[in-house]
Amino acid sequence: MSKLDLEDPEFIKKQKELLRMTRFPDTECRLPEEVLYRFPSADLGCFRLAFSPNGRYLAAACTYANSKTVIKIYNVEDGVLKYTIKAHKNIVHDIDFTPNSLYLVTCSSDFTAKLWKLPYPELNDEIEEDDSEKYMHVCTLLHPSYVYGAKFFIDEDESRLIIATACFDTKVRFWRVDFEYGRYSRHDVVSENVVSYDGVQPDKFVNLLEHRHPNCLKFDNQGRLYIGDSIGCVHVWDIQVMS
Repeated sequence: MSKLDLEDPEFIKKQKELLRMTRFPDTECRLPEEVLYRFPSADLGCFRLAFSPNGRYLAAACTYANSKTVIKIYNVEDGVLKYTIKAHKNIVHDIDFTPNSLYLVTCSSDFTAKLWKLPYPELNDEIEEDDSEKYMHVCTLLHPSYVYGAKFFIDEDESRLIIATACFDTKVRFWRVDFEYGRYSRHDVVSENVVSYDGVQPDKFVNLLEHRHPNCLKFDNQGRLYIGDSIGCVHVWDIQVMS
């Protein structure tokens, strides 16, 4: 692992570049007029994109002809491919970063959601794709069916992460991932709730068009969770996380 050197000329140069890309509240917002970068994807294309909150990285879920999907993480400051994560066996439906940009959650049609930890950017570590699971994978959240959504709940407790996932089996699950001394220790489902409406049982359907399941998730900054389902409704849940 590399050590951070605050006097390193390369580090100082990157910090200046990042400052140059920062827009202050009173700075005029300009519309883009030219293509800055063109990032290569995969055989079947890119299905999901997510920027890290610090503005440094762009995560792209790229799927090959055999359905294998990797997460390519590009440094948007210089357009360089920083990491390639060997992520899932099928299409990725969602990507989300933690507010500090250190953790990434992905979810897929392979019945899993996976939590990843990114190296500190200042360390400038080089991790090969075949080593990505070894050095970046934190844990796998197993589901009984396709996972369409995964989002982090903004939690002030640094000893844990709270993740909400949306599954084809009609349920939204809340996972608690615990850490001890900065290292992963365990994960559990702390709650699972069926997305229903007017008392109609979601498993009572004649065809898939009538099957109600959560399609997507989004938290607001007040702790409410918005859930879009497969038959046209948006459900709003007020989330309270117990200590």
